[in-house]
Amino acid sequence: MDKLDALMEDLTGGDVGKVTAAAKSIVALAEDKNNQKKMYNYKGMVSGLLEVVKKEDGAYKEAREKALEGMKNMAHDADVQKGMFELDGLMKSLLEVIGKEGEEYKVAREYALGAIMNIANGGADVEKEMFELDGLMKSLLEVVGKEGEEYKVAREKALGAIFNISSGGADVQKGMFELDGLMKSLLEVVGKEGEEYKVAREYALGAILNIAGADVEKEMFELDGLMKSLLEVVGKEGEEYKVARERALMAIKNIAGGGAGVQFGLATFPSLLPTLLQYATKDSPSPECRRLSVLALAQIAQNCSTAPLLLTPKDSTVDILACVMEIIKEAGEDLEKWEMGNSIESWSLIFLMNVAQAEFAVPYLRVAGVAKVLAPLVKQKHYESLKAAATVAYLVGGDEEGELFDLLSDNKHAIDKIVDLLENTLNLKGCVGSYDYGVFPLHSSVRAIKILSKSDNFKDYLLSKNCFALLHRTLSQFITDTNAGYVGGGAADVESAALAVEALHELSYPSPTSSTSALDIVTKKVDSNLGSLTDLLSAYKERSSVKSSKEYASSTSTATALIDRISLLANEIKVKKAVAAMKKRQSIARTPTSEHPADADQDAAVNDELLKAKEALGRNLANAKEKARLLEEKIALSEKTSNENNTEVAALTRKFAEAEAAKLKFREEEMEAKMNKMIEMMERLHTKTDVIMKDVKDIKKTVKETLSSLQNFFTNESPVPRFILIGPPANSQVDDKIGGILSGSFLLKSTTASLNVLCAHDLSIACTFQIEEPRKWVKNYAPALKLSLRALKLVAAGTKMATGLPFSIPDTSSFDKFLGEANDAISDVFGESELAGSDDRAALTKIESGEGDEKTRKITGASYAKLKHFFEDEGRMKKLTRTMDKVRGKDGKEEWVSFKNLDMFCAENDATSCEGEDEAEVQETVAEKKNTAAPASDILAASSPPPPPSSESREQIDVLSKKIDGLITSLSLERSSTMSSPSSSITSPSQYTGTIVYEGNLEKRGGGRSLLGSTAWKERFFRLTTTSLKYYDKAGSEKSLGAIILAGATAKVVGATEFDLMNEDAEIRTFHLRAKTKFMMDTWLEKLKQVGLKVEG
Repeated sequence: MDKLDALMEDLTGGDVGKVTAAAKSIVALAEDKNNQKKMYNYKGMVSGLLEVVKKEDGAYKEAREKALEGMKNMAHDADVQKGMFELDGLMKSLLEVIGKEGEEYKVAREYALGAIMNIANGGADVEKEMFELDGLMKSLLEVVGKEGEEYKVAREKALGAIFNISSGGADVQKGMFELDGLMKSLLEVVGKEGEEYKVAREYALGAILNIAGADVEKEMFELDGLMKSLLEVVGKEGEEYKVARERALMAIKNIAGGGAGVQFGLATFPSLLPTLLQYATKDSPSPECRRLSVLALAQIAQNCSTAPLLLTPKDSTVDILACVMEIIKEAGEDLEKWEMGNSIESWSLIFLMNVAQAEFAVPYLRVAGVAKVLAPLVKQKHYESLKAAATVAYLVGGDEEGELFDLLSDNKHAIDKIVDLLENTLNLKGCVGSYDYGVFPLHSSVRAIKILSKSDNFKDYLLSKNCFALLHRTLSQFITDTNAGYVGGGAADVESAALAVEALHELSYPSPTSSTSALDIVTKKVDSNLGSLTDLLSAYKERSSVKSSKEYASSTSTATALIDRISLLANEIKVKKAVAAMKKRQSIARTPTSEHPADADQDAAVNDELLKAKEALGRNLANAKEKARLLEEKIALSEKTSNENNTEVAALTRKFAEAEAAKLKFREEEMEAKMNKMIEMMERLHTKTDVIMKDVKDIKKTVKETLSSLQNFFTNESPVPRFILIGPPANSQVDDKIGGILSGSFLLKSTTASLNVLCAHDLSIACTFQIEEPRKWVKNYAPALKLSLRALKLVAAGTKMATGLPFSIPDTSSFDKFLGEANDAISDVFGESELAGSDDRAALTKIESGEGDEKTRKITGASYAKLKHFFEDEGRMKKLTRTMDKVRGKDGKEEWVSFKNLDMFCAENDATSCEGEDEAEVQETVAEKKNTAAPASDILAASSPPPPPSSESREQIDVLSKKIDGLITSLSLERSSTMSSPSSSITSPSQYTGTIVYEGNLEKRGGGRSLLGSTAWKERFFRLTTTSLKYYDKAGSEKSLGAIILAGATAKVVGATEFDLMNEDAEIRTFHLRAKTKFMMDTWLEKLKQVGLKVEG
């Protein structure tokens, strides 16, 4: 310390000689790296040197130079560089020295530039700040532009500083590329010949290779003169150019990371590919040049279209496959070489992995024997084995046997690695201890799975590894542009999405050893928030990036084929269920001559699904035939090339094509067999329908007339349902003979019974109550019961249909007898009362005969008034309105209709609900404001509900629940003159019956029409049918909270994700709706268009 104190005293004194001597001593001490940090931290040392630098007196020339040299030496220490940059006034003083002209400042300039060059090694933060420092880059470029021996060292130091600053990260590198004059200056230096510019060239090339590491690879490739200059340097011979050659190759390698366009451009750039191929051999000027050449070729091979140029080059005799395979073979299983990561062995494997993804390259790699070379690596369980496994997967194709197939079959862990890679890439992460995110592009793992899915033996394994969900996620992220990373995914990655579509299509065909395909698990694996797979595929086909892509536009036909596969599977499932139901119905005993018109509803539905399945199958078949045609062209081309090129490669190409053609042929035959089976089934249905349609017009007329005759007994208002039926309790064991079911003795003996409320649309049972003392109940409500029985009798007589009563009816031929027994039972019980012989008794007689007069109407009305009090008592009305709704037609007539028939009844009778838009929502708001739960009395029925009917009874209920008018209308329609043709059809009742088109969650804004009405947004479950849009509290809820009729309705977009559904002619006029995303809103609007709605905005 005493020595440093003495030096500081001399340095800051006024004696020029002592100042110079002190500066020289500091220079000598700072040459020792152990002293640099110590001297920098010594109090006032750097500040003292800085004061000397500022002196302009000629007497201080040597002292000034030594002071600058001392600072340069101190700046070698990494811990000093940042501090020196931040030292007040230091950078300004250095820049002032750099700007001095003349011989007098030559040495000082060089030392100042040396200090700046060393400080620029201070890390990314310092380099970024230095790039942004006002005047620094301009001063450095001015020095670079100086010519002559006088500026040789200064030029080198300035370029060294630029080289160091260019390590400051992507922002700095991009900024340097865009800096006016910088790239031009660097290229001028690179083009200089001779020893004089050796160091300067190396620094200039170092800066270029750093800048090429930013997102400017494409711009650099297109920069006039750059690639030519780099190639000229690569072609230089001699030790003098060793560093320059390696840096030029590194720059080419960095530029090759610029994407497919740049990679193809490099492959076709004059003399570049032959140079790289030559350097990849053992004849390369140096091992590093060989490594860098293989590395650049591996980058270029990422573009599959470069494969022909790499494997069959016109201007080179180098066999690149032999080169890289030799490198891999020499490395063997030496983990030390493979664990180096950036070694020539690792990049040779990457080259094979990249080039193997090109269909053109597969036969070349297989003929070359790549499988044997990679087999030892595939069997390993380290990082490089993943690359080897992916390469083998690309090469295996649709093989079901052979060397490659056996290699993967025996090492399933290799397939596991590929699947894990796909999942990790989608999650934007790497594999701990193996690889970082970004090493593998997304398409590399998707492509491997797509190729493996061609093999029937690998399909089941891939499905067991959750591949379907991962591929679906890849496609959905492309459509929704979510979760994209810098190695793929999102809307920009058309390649990965196209490969996912191809893979899903392959997986849609089950393997011969399994009946399970991807489509069998579609409903379990598809994320409902992203929409169905069909919706994603439809959106994929419409993407402009797909349509405009020369390479991937053809994948739209695969997407269409997959949509048809999904449709086919769905239709086949429905057909199987419908046919099974049809067979079950046919097994029910009935008289030989009696046909069941209700069967026509089911049979027409079967026919409808058969037609849809047949159409989807036809499209699948057409797609398979088109693929077969393309394969035939490919086989023909392979025959041609076998005479021009490698015959072994051509033969293998032909073998692949023929194997694919055989698989397509098998699928064609399978689909044609299905087609014939469907046509045969449709013909049987048509024959059956011909029988059913006999006298159908008379049946329709009878039903219409008999039902309308009942109107004589009714007024327009209907405060309660008109049609009721009394029977034994649901859990009772009754005699299975008709006479014992509803006889007077039953009513005399029974203490409880069930009251069944019937829907006005089809007289199906909508709601059931348990009643006490049935005899007394019959006496009180006899006219209403009698009228209901009359309706059942008339309908049964007109349609010969089986009953839907919740108790056993042995055979339909006894139905009239049953109704008679029930009618007599009511009359017998009623006759015991004191009213026998009165006007009420006469009214019952007139109801039975169908004669309606004012007095009868009055008595019937009184009976229904008492029935209203019954329903209003003990919360029965609440239970009733959970399954039925009161509707009013334009003629003012009111009816009670079950929810399942509500859409059709309103559509056919031009009726609307009498209950307002959203009573449930208002009640919900009231409950929220009171902060209390609804009382139990609102939930419980008048008495404990009866247990559910038996399966046999349930089947009978379903039969009666068929929509009578709808099925008769569908049966009465004339069949097309081409019905006997396989493409003909019977009109499906679905177009009259509110078929479900789409369903899912939307937010709905409350109407707020009442004092307590809410205007808040609430999420509801919506169901769109062909006739209405209904909504429920949540999925699975049985009772809808409201509906809007679609006839005459329009939809209007009112916001980014909001739209209104309006119908001015309906009682419920507007729904204000909001989707979670624009994609989901567009999906709903598209579905509304499908059912005929006009969409505005």
